Amino acid sequence: MELPTHILLLYGYWLIFGWVLVTLLGLPIPVTPVLLAAGALTRDGDMNPGLTFIAALTAALLADSTWYWVGRKYGNHFLKILCKITLEPTNCVRKSEVSFGQRHAL
Repeated sequence: MELPTHILLLYGYWLIFGWVLVTLLGLPIPVTPVLLAAGALTRDGDMNPGLTFIAALTAALLADSTWYWVGRKYGNHFLKILCKITLEPTNCVRKSEVSFGQRHAL
């Protein structure tokens, strides 16, 4: 048994939950290989497909809810910070203003 598969079997659902969570919170790590390995292990019967799905879904909902809360509470301030550190700040500001303008016009 290869080491990554063994680690996934050892820590299973918590590893999937944590990996998906930190990826969706913004840490630039690839989540696709972990989910593919988990899918292969569920096919082989080593992991429960329902629990695997629930772990990934719960992490995704938690991360997306966190970003939603950050956007509601600190949206403008947070966008200003992001636009300051982007490679093209004027383009970032313009796109953000257009996007907010379209949503508020509805």
